[in-house]
Amino acid sequence: MQEPFQNRVSSEVLGKKQVLSNVQKASIKGAIIYALVAGAWILFSDRVLLWFFDDPILLTQAQTVKGWLFVGASALLLAWLMRHYIRQAYREGALLEEVISHIPIYVFWKDREGRYLNCNQRFASVAGVGNRENIVGKTDYELLWRREDAELIRRNDFSVMTSGRPLLDVEETHLQADGGTATFLTSRVPLKGESGEVIGVLGICSDITRRKREEEELRESRDRAQANLDAALDAIIEMDGKGIISGWNSRAAEIFGWPAEKVVGRRLSETIMPDRFRPAHEEGLRHFLGTGEGPILNRRIEVTALHRDGHEFPIKLAVAPIRRRGSYRFIAFIEDITHHKQAEKALRESRKLFRDLVERINDWVWEIDRNAVYTYVSPRVRNLLGYKPKEVIGKTPFDLMPEPEAKRVEAFFREQKEKSQAFEALENTNLHKDGRLVALETSGAPFFDEDGTLLGYRGVNRDITERKRVEEALRESDRMKTAFVRTVAHEFRAPLTSIQEFSEFLLSREDLHGEQRRELLGTIHERSAALGRAVSDILDITRIEEGQGLPLIQEPCPVKELFDRLGPFLETKASRHRLEITLAEEDARVLVDEARIGQVLENIVGNALKYSAEESLVQIRGEPEGDFYRVTVTDHGIGMTAEQVDRIFDKFYRADETCATVAGVGLGMSIVKNIVEAHGGRIWVKSEPCRGTTVGFTLLRNAAGQNREG
Repeated sequence: MQEPFQNRVSSEVLGKKQVLSNVQKASIKGAIIYALVAGAWILFSDRVLLWFFDDPILLTQAQTVKGWLFVGASALLLAWLMRHYIRQAYREGALLEEVISHIPIYVFWKDREGRYLNCNQRFASVAGVGNRENIVGKTDYELLWRREDAELIRRNDFSVMTSGRPLLDVEETHLQADGGTATFLTSRVPLKGESGEVIGVLGICSDITRRKREEEELRESRDRAQANLDAALDAIIEMDGKGIISGWNSRAAEIFGWPAEKVVGRRLSETIMPDRFRPAHEEGLRHFLGTGEGPILNRRIEVTALHRDGHEFPIKLAVAPIRRRGSYRFIAFIEDITHHKQAEKALRESRKLFRDLVERINDWVWEIDRNAVYTYVSPRVRNLLGYKPKEVIGKTPFDLMPEPEAKRVEAFFREQKEKSQAFEALENTNLHKDGRLVALETSGAPFFDEDGTLLGYRGVNRDITERKRVEEALRESDRMKTAFVRTVAHEFRAPLTSIQEFSEFLLSREDLHGEQRRELLGTIHERSAALGRAVSDILDITRIEEGQGLPLIQEPCPVKELFDRLGPFLETKASRHRLEITLAEEDARVLVDEARIGQVLENIVGNALKYSAEESLVQIRGEPEGDFYRVTVTDHGIGMTAEQVDRIFDKFYRADETCATVAGVGLGMSIVKNIVEAHGGRIWVKSEPCRGTTVGFTLLRNAAGQNREG
């Protein structure tokens, strides 16, 4: 079946007739050329032979040879001419077929029975047959088309072939090879044979699927736009280039109090514009129409409008110019912002109240997002941590903490965020800008968007550094008091036990001779004196705590006499140490309570001896210092750390609590400090671990010798 159809296509449709016509024309051209060449050959060849041959026999032979040469040359010339012109004719036909195959439309042709004779490749691809040769001999019922589509195509084909008239621009919907559907705009013309009879139909299709889709989308867009216009929350007003109102939606009627029928056809400036703005409006309109420039066009601005009842109110206005057919129209979008302005005013007042509040309270108010990044920080942060608010915004709370504390608090925050829980009184340590530590107490609560999604936390930080210091001091005081009670009990038990035991021994032994009795009584006296000193220290510190001060009787006294009174103490305590005393101007007089200053010297020197190794050197030096006399005691003992030096004058504090062999209840240096300061002097301590300690104090000198009590 394929070969006859293809032959018919080649000879009868889509330009194949032109091919045959070209062949015929080529034959005629060849014949004419042949006749001209043959005539010229006959006319001139015989004359040439007569010039060369006089003998009739030779002339006859030459003419015979000339005849055969003429036949051969004629055959070759005719063959070349026919080949040349026929090739040219077929090239033209092939070019036409190539063009049809690649033009961006769909081409097909059928016989009278509706069987495809051929098509271009684009149509073959849409029909799902692959190569165009595969469609030859098929009907529309054998292609991808739905049956109802194939029947419509069949009716249209036969309408053209029956009437002999073209059928133009008919929309048809076809299935495609990929399973989708496409809409085509198809035109059909009848194909006629040589005798003029209709032998088939030629169709040309263009794919308008995209155009149809765009048209549908445009219709839907227009419908949506109209629905949006009808339901718009803004007033929408349309006017022409003269400012005459031509459009007025329901929201405009609601905002301005004018129904559409009362304002359409009137000037905009006469309806919704206060009198004072009308001249500027008219001038601006004329300026735009003349220059194409308008300062308020295509911008959203706030202006004052006029209601029908005469009151003015704020609106937000945007005007867009639209050029149509050489003239301008304007569309205005108007929003009544009366409530917005009232809300803004209330918000400004609320913000001012909030700002005044957060800037005056002692707490630091903050806000962080869900990633714990600060988005708001009140100015109080500068008082707490030394940072300006802008230096903190963008950081996280953990950036302002020591590393171990940051890890702890960050883990706590993650746990709270996962549960969206509030938290209260979270104690945390922060780094001040100057490097010191600040204790804060943090409380925070989550906040959410309308969908319930966590946005972040808001809260306050309170500086509890002083409270923590007091709490730590109280704990330390309790600890020291406990240690004091334990030490006092230990200090009292030992001498009391000795006194009790020696007393019982004396009472039970009447045979003791005088020397033994005196030795035992001396021990009892020494233990009693130690108890007395401890009781005196406790009473002294009690007076100081109660604000009574220490009773003093100050009199002028030479420095040498003070140290002479220290002699018996040194003989008893310093027998195993090397003692060096150097006094400059030992006759210098100081205003002192001799007993109390003796107590100071015994305490300081006693400590130097207690905390120094045997045979080590203890140096005591005295020298004038302006209006004072300075005394320093230096040992080369165990020394103290900086922390111990800072606390050496605290009540109940003992620098080395682990040493049970060193007596004392931790009140000596506190009392010494109070005695020195009560005399108008000062006291200080310098020490390094394992390198010894120096304790110095000053006393007023050259006094008038007045007695006083304090």
